Amino acid sequence: MAGTPGVPSGFEEFYRRDHRRILLFVRKARGAEWGDAWDAVQAGFVKALERWDRIKDPSTWIRTTVLREFDAQRRRPREDFQRALRAQSGEQPDFTAQWDLKEETRQVYDCLTRLPRRQAEVMAWTFDGYKPGEIARILSEANPDAPTNPAAVRASLALARRRLRESLLDEGGTT
Repeated sequence: MAGTPGVPSGFEEFYRRDHRRILLFVRKARGAEWGDAWDAVQAGFVKALERWDRIKDPSTWIRTTVLREFDAQRRRPREDFQRALRAQSGEQPDFTAQWDLKEETRQVYDCLTRLPRRQAEVMAWTFDGYKPGEIARILSEANPDAPTNPAAVRASLALARRRLRESLLDEGGTT
């Protein structure tokens, strides 16, 4: 079975397999609204397509790139977003209807939005299966002026877990 003409081998499968995961990752790491996460993820996948033959670790690369895209979106003037929305030809999907997220998952995501940025980001990487050493390397590569070590990641993770537990208990959830 042939792939889409002009699309590098493996990219379509990667997109289908990871698109949803990356949207959820941005939500966890930055507390992103679905539409903002969608924009950042789409921009990230476009960049991935353009560089596909040079990307060694697509899963890590796309997460790092999408977080940068999201952060760049947040820094742009609001008018840029409004202009882009007017120019948009189609509706964005209704994520909550499309994905049946459990109530517990929604509660955790809501609590993640209240964590300090670094703690939320460390939790998002952890939820996606990354270990503290890997997270420290990724964060250090993303911000060489402020390198991160595994001990700092573990400390952020411990604080985040405690705050999440407290927050969930305050909301009447169970842990």
